[in-house]
Amino acid sequence: MMTKSFSRVRCLVPHCNRTTGEDFAEWICTDHWRATPKRLRKLWHRAKRRPEKKSFASYLWLALKIAAIERAMGNG
Repeated sequence: MMTKSFSRVRCLVPHCNRTTGEDFAEWICTDHWRATPKRLRKLWHRAKRRPEKKSFASYLWLALKIAAIERAMGNG
């Protein structure tokens, strides 16, 4: 019987101990996701659904990562 080995993905905010079992390359936990600007989140969700906007979606993901980390460190 083969078992699937799971590797947990940690929230990308430093010192956050939250993890997910989903198959993501990077992940922002719920607490830190809510701390990001709502406008950026809306733009990212819209852009990731449109194939011609994939590069814009990755740019927005970078902006969301920066915003989440800055908020967590008290700079946002």
